[in-house]
Amino acid sequence: LVTAGDLLTKQAAAHFVAGKPTVLSSWLRLAVVHNDLGAFGLSIGAYTWQVNLVLTMAAIVFVIPVSRELTRVDRFAPHALGLIVGGALGNLISLLFSSHGVVDFIALRFGADTEIAVNVADLAAYAGLALILRTGFLIVTAIRQSLRDEAVQFPALATASPALAATFSD
Repeated sequence: LVTAGDLLTKQAAAHFVAGKPTVLSSWLRLAVVHNDLGAFGLSIGAYTWQVNLVLTMAAIVFVIPVSRELTRVDRFAPHALGLIVGGALGNLISLLFSSHGVVDFIALRFGADTEIAVNVADLAAYAGLALILRTGFLIVTAIRQSLRDEAVQFPALATASPALAATFSD
């Protein structure tokens, strides 16, 4: 759904917004920008396109296998990963099939001279990354709880390594 929504909104923006930016507020406007560089328009030189391609494909390939395992810790992890993969696919398809680069059309202003342009894929991926931080927190909490449980079962471990015991205490 994220990928389809992203591709449809990019086409709609290219058709209806291109050439005529629309100001919605002091910090938000719609304006089409063709980004043939990296995220946030950053370039790493002659190989920016290839690096984007490899990183996007790696994100997709590495996220899929861990989704089921992360569900054991956080039932919302697959949703977060779905947002990341959906966003990555949307931008990957745009990168592969558009000679002008990825269409960014949501311009967000941060201060007088700072503005970034994003698209639905970017927003989905950023939201997924924010949500996956929750999963990371839950993983750390589960590890700490497991170590506390082991310390209760095996008190000799806690006395053998007070520094380790202090690391995982409340």
